[in-house]
Amino acid sequence: MSYKMTIGEFSRLSRLSKKALRIYDEQGLLNPVSVDPMTGYRYYAPIQVVESERIRVLRLLDMPLDEIRGFLAERNPEVLAERLDNYRGRLERKVSSMRRTLDMLDQLTMKKEEIFVDYKVIVREMEEMIVISKRLMTALPRIGEDMMAAYGEVCSYMDSLGLPTEGVGVALYHCKEFDPEHMDVEVAMTTDRIVETAQPFKCRKLEGCTAASVLHCGPYEGIQTAYGALYDWIGENGYEKTGPDREIYLNCPDTVPSPADLRTEIAVPVIKKA
Repeated sequence: MSYKMTIGEFSRLSRLSKKALRIYDEQGLLNPVSVDPMTGYRYYAPIQVVESERIRVLRLLDMPLDEIRGFLAERNPEVLAERLDNYRGRLERKVSSMRRTLDMLDQLTMKKEEIFVDYKVIVREMEEMIVISKRLMTALPRIGEDMMAAYGEVCSYMDSLGLPTEGVGVALYHCKEFDPEHMDVEVAMTTDRIVETAQPFKCRKLEGCTAASVLHCGPYEGIQTAYGALYDWIGENGYEKTGPDREIYLNCPDTVPSPADLRTEIAVPVIKKA
């Protein structure tokens, strides 16, 4: 490893720009083998192309830099294989979600506003629920993944308390204004009794209410059309919203043959305008 290349030469070899190489150096992902103390010039060894290629491929797969850093630092082959399998699973779920989104785009393109006709809105009295919940801040691009992880944490915590986890999943959206980078979501599972909990979990009574409700059948990717139909009905029929939107998951991805079989009730607490 006595032969050293300038950053420009290594840039051509690795197919990474000089700017990217400088960033990866600053981030501790790929450091030069030496830096001239007088000029600050960076020098690389040809063998470092192995690491640069790993970084390049992982970035092509949209792995965040923080995860790449941990991946590169890991030396245990079994742990590396597990991390790759986990990330492969995340990518496969993302691809499946994109396919469902394209299917939904077909529906929106062909049916346009007529898709609203498929939704039947009712007003019903929702009973009080006892729930174990966790509140989180997330962003729109990762909301599905973060919510699934939070539900897993809630269920594991309920297991530790000796509570059954066969209840209904509920989500409450507490944002007063929509901000795709700061979404305030509470995920919850129903249970049969009040118990003491520790942060970040909370056991509480979710108050009953009068709600305008609609049933969405199918993948979560298409749920916004159900919201559109519901809010259109609320406005047209002289109601106003009084609390956070609720999603009640009547089944979940683990229990149905395909996302087309998912059933989600959307309920918006409302009162009739005076």
